[in-house]
Amino acid sequence: MSLFCDNPSDPGTADPPTVMDKVWDGETSLRGGAFATMRRRAGHGAFDFIWLVYSIFFIVLPLQQHSLKAWLEFSAAYACFLAIYAGMVFASSRRVQLSLLLGLVV
Repeated sequence: MSLFCDNPSDPGTADPPTVMDKVWDGETSLRGGAFATMRRRAGHGAFDFIWLVYSIFFIVLPLQQHSLKAWLEFSAAYACFLAIYAGMVFASSRRVQLSLLLGLVV
């Protein structure tokens, strides 16, 4: 059963599960129900952005090179990454999520 629905009191009105819903349901069943309440409190997709903390390691290269070109390249690439990542988190259909994932890989 997906954690997201239009009316939490009536689970029969739930939207069809997305890829991220299925991943989250699998993670919740693997680790226990403690994460399920945290996800509901965080809002739609807010918990998914915590993984962006690991992107801090990509800033090392521009820091070491001390050049404007490196910073501009990093800024452009990171802005594209953030736009695609946010689109994946908030996408409502599986087709959109998979196409954005393909765009992220390319």
